[in-house]
Order: sequence, then C-alpha cells, then structure tokens
Amino acid sequence: MSSIGCKLSLFVVLIISASFVYSQGFVQVTGCTLFYDYPVEGVNIAIDGQPAFAKTDSKGFFSVQIPNKPLTLVFSHVSGKTKKVKITASMLRKQNAENILNLGNIEIELKINELETVQVVSSRIEKAYNKPEAWILDYEIVNGNLALLLLEDKKRLIRAVNLKDSTLFEIRTKKKYRSLYKDFAGNLHALASDSIFQLFPDFSDCYAYPISRYHEQLKHCVINTDNSMYLQLFGDFNQQVNYFKVDKKSGKRTVLATAFDEQQAIYNQGFLYYEILGKKPKTSYSKGFIFDPDQIDELLDANRSWKIQYFSKILCRPTYQPLKRIGDNLYLFNHLENKIIRFDLDGNELAEIPANYAKVDKSWANEIIVNEEETRCFAKFINTGIVTLKEIDLETGRIKNTFKIEQHIFPEKIRIQNNEVYYLYRDYKKQDRNERCYLWKQKME
Repeated sequence: MSSIGCKLSLFVVLIISASFVYSQGFVQVTGCTLFYDYPVEGVNIAIDGQPAFAKTDSKGFFSVQIPNKPLTLVFSHVSGKTKKVKITASMLRKQNAENILNLGNIEIELKINELETVQVVSSRIEKAYNKPEAWILDYEIVNGNLALLLLEDKKRLIRAVNLKDSTLFEIRTKKKYRSLYKDFAGNLHALASDSIFQLFPDFSDCYAYPISRYHEQLKHCVINTDNSMYLQLFGDFNQQVNYFKVDKKSGKRTVLATAFDEQQAIYNQGFLYYEILGKKPKTSYSKGFIFDPDQIDELLDANRSWKIQYFSKILCRPTYQPLKRIGDNLYLFNHLENKIIRFDLDGNELAEIPANYAKVDKSWANEIIVNEEETRCFAKFINTGIVTLKEIDLETGRIKNTFKIEQHIFPEKIRIQNNEVYYLYRDYKKQDRNERCYLWKQKME
C-alpha cells in the first residue's frame, strides 16, 4: 500500500469511524449533531445497549457503519440530554445507491442545569440597540459607531447610530443584503448574492459594485498600514496560508510568512481521489496544490454525495493562522507550531513567542478577537454554547485574563470596544430565531 493510502486509512480511523467502505450486511449512516442550530463536537454514538464506538468531529459531523437492520442509535454528550434515533426498516429501504443513509441534523438538548448556569441577571449586560420593532440582521463597529443591517416595517435598512442611539446615517436598500463586512481600510460593505454596497467610514458617500470584486480583491487584503498592504492567500486544499507584503509605492510583493498543515493536505488529497473520484492519484502529494472552491461547487451541483459535502465544507475549511495588527506591530498566530511571531509594520520579524493556549484547551474555538482600539487580543473558547474570552499576553504568550459572556449561549459576531463586549444573540425558543437577532453588550471587569 502506498504511503498516502496508509496515512488516509489511519486518519479515517482517528477522525470519524472504523470504515468509510460499505460492505455487505452493513450501511453507512451520516448526519450532524447540533446544540440549538450550532454543530457540537464530541457527541458519543452507540447502538442501544452497546458501548459508544464513534464521536462527532469538530463540525458535529459523523459517519458510522452499522448493521443493515432495524436498531436504535444513541447520541450522548456530557452537557446534553441523551437522544435516541430509531433506524427503521422503512428508512433502510430508502438508503441511496451508495448504501448511505443520511439522518440529517440531530438536535441535542442542553441539560437544564447547564442552561441555568448562564441565565445570570447582571447590570453589566444590556441591549446595545433596544428598538423592539427593528429586526437586527447584522452589525459592525465603524469608527466607534454601530452600523446596523435592519428589517423594520418590512423595509431593509442600513443605519448608523452612535452609542447614544442617535441616527448618523440611514439608507433603504432594495436588494436583500444578508451581512455586513468591514474591510482592511475600515470601509463598510453590505453583501448580497450578486453585489456589494460600500459605505465610507464617515458615511459620507456610498456606491455599489459586483460581488466578484470582493472575491478577487477585498477578501484577500487583511491589514493596511501607511506604506504597505498585507494579503492573505490560500493553497494546498486551503491548508497552506501565505501572507504577502505589498509596497504601496512600488507595488512590489514579498513573502511575509507561510503556515502549512501538511498532514491535513495529504489526507485531503487522499480523500478526494480514493473516496470521491474512486481512483489512485497519478502522483504522490506535492506541495503547491491550488484548491479551487468553484470546482467543488460544480461537483456539488452534479452530485449531492455526503462525501463531497464533507470534503468541501469540513476537510477543506481554511487553516486558521491569522495575522493581526495590535499596536505598532503585526502578530502571526501560528497555531500549527504553537507560537506567535511578532513583526514591525514594515514586515521585519522581531520575535517568536511560544503559545500553547490552543493546544491545551479542547474548547478552543479557532478565533482570535482584537479589540477595536487594537490594543488587546483574546482567544475564544466555547463549551456547550458558553463562550469564554481569554486575553493573551503578547510578551509571554500566556493567558493573563479570562472573561465569560454570562447571559447567553452561542453568541455570534463578537466585537470588543471601550472595554465592552458586543455580540448578536438569537432567541432559540422563538420560531423566527433564524432571522431575528438582538444586539447585546456586556462590560468587562
């Protein structure tokens, strides 16, 4: 067996289940476990009356092989209620040509005592925008003010307000913009499926342009300084990230840093060929493979196989090694090598700082949050919906302060300004939870 085949087999055993290969008398069962619409990792999977034999991955996904007969699957989690799913003879008859039965989403309820621990009444927590008639779809902080994407009186609006809720700017949009995005220069953009609407930071002017500009240019630019721009580009199945410095005067581009998860890239290639294309790769893996998401989109249109969805949405999610500006320095958070690399604003390397916060805590959520003043940074951790922000000491790489979002589970789009944490919260008990959000803020002490 080739070395790629060996690594593929080992990685499959470790990640999902005993086998991806269907054999007579067995059926492959797939699905995703959720806590209140959010994927949950580490849910144990067992056949009723037997020990657990698999767990869900970091995206809540599972793929397990079970006997091709009626039985009951048991899903359990330390912080959730046990969920039993009956696999009936009728369901087994509906499995597809690949002998795969997709259960879809499996909702796991949190235990009541877990929910009670976060229902804290505190004067530190309040709504950052308190207008019941307005549905908040998204928000951003721009120059200290709140930019809101709203649905109000059946009208879709972009509204900018100061911290006293006084309106600074408002425009009604005809398109169904779905989210707000702040670019590397501080400009605000509203994103639709086919176009983008841009507002300048002072809300003095605005204009629209095709969505292609975002994909081709804006999303690659991550940091802007007086003399340079810094670009982020992915390759090797999104497992290699390259940062480039671009001189504004000359246009010269130089490499700042590279991070590469080679093991995951090798596995991705093996999965693509062996599990999706059904053939051996012509050559062994070589660094430099360019991953084109459009190719996967074409495959998805032609074939809705769970393998393709798993490959494109989970295996090929971009490696998270962010470059951030904090104060007068740039910091590359290299989680593959458990270190932080400090650069000056001209891209000269100054120091390497060991940092193992992502390694030692399994609730690490793959997100670094820098406050709007660009003076502090926090690592995000999430455990059964409860978010904890841990401040990183950029001199030592150690955690120096810890802050918990107290009142709400699964807060979204966390931002920090003036020692206050802003976030969106969906009321999961209401039927309109997928559309309506509330903007909250909590003081940090």
